[in-house]
Amino acid sequence: MFDLFLQRFNITYARSNTSNTTRSITFTLGTTGSYTLNEFFSANPLALTWVSFDGRAVNENAELNWATADEKNTATFEIEHSTDGASFETVGTIAAKGTGNNTYDFTDVNTANGINYYRLKQVDNDGSFQYSKVVRVNIGKETTAPSVSFYPNPAKDVLNIATTGNVTVAIFNMNGVNVATQEFSGNGQITVSNLPEGMYICRVANTTGVLQTSKIQIIK
Repeated sequence: MFDLFLQRFNITYARSNTSNTTRSITFTLGTTGSYTLNEFFSANPLALTWVSFDGRAVNENAELNWATADEKNTATFEIEHSTDGASFETVGTIAAKGTGNNTYDFTDVNTANGINYYRLKQVDNDGSFQYSKVVRVNIGKETTAPSVSFYPNPAKDVLNIATTGNVTVAIFNMNGVNVATQEFSGNGQITVSNLPEGMYICRVANTTGVLQTSKIQIIK
């Protein structure tokens, strides 16, 4: 997309092109003098909306989970790793699903002891790209993550949570807005009958970090 401007003193001619077509413009100048021809390119719209990006330590590995909304023209996700939060290198690439709302996961088995930093480089089909936020994963602490499961899915009135530990369950819509949060110690339920029908992200965390991110569907 570009905007084309021809300007002399206080007179401006403007022409916008919003497609990939070639256009020919002829100017007939009535007076002598200096004219300026300017072309301004507009930024492409974002190819997706970041809904969430989380990481957790499992044994000596780093498990990464992320969710996106409104994907369009997306090609790949490059997973980048750093030990100092400044210098990143690519440790993996995942093909994007390209359209709609999606969830992804990646496990890094070549972690460093201590704090590991991760970010995502989302690349479009045209080569443009954008970065996610940076998440930290602490490797080296021996922790046993509680098991967590959700049912039913799709859910209509309540979402049952089965867990073996103390966790906090948060539900986000596909715009990344937190619509429900509840703490559990063992099994429990979250009322979802008040939520609009659609897809949501359910994120489970405890004191060590995010344990699980899953997509759930609410039906009426």
